Amino acid sequence: MQKPSRKLLKLSSVDIAWLAGLFEGEGSFSLHTRRTHKYPGAKISMTDRDVIQRVADLLGRNILGPYAGHPGFHGVVSPSKTYKDLYQVTVYGPTVVGFMMTVYSFMGERRKARIREILKVWRGASSGG
Repeated sequence: MQKPSRKLLKLSSVDIAWLAGLFEGEGSFSLHTRRTHKYPGAKISMTDRDVIQRVADLLGRNILGPYAGHPGFHGVVSPSKTYKDLYQVTVYGPTVVGFMMTVYSFMGERRKARIREILKVWRGASSGG
């Protein structure tokens, strides 16, 4: 198994708390399946490029986007409205497992339950069970 990103290991407690708060409000934790392999992921999307840049820098990731004129997550497009560009950072694999465990104590109950669920399935899949 790969080790978590060294970048993640160097985060200050302030950075960890900031990331946790941002992911609590704007991010998501998920479990993906590719063929028979299950792997955890985390994603955050927003229109504030400077905030997404800070997330990317802290997690050692690249920014995805901009996705021009994005109508939002519900796909409702208003012809009279101009939409801001959307930026995104995604994290998968061992790095996200470390990230989930690092921010866990800062998360609300719903996110904690989701992290526990993802890690339980991932650990079972990782051990061949």
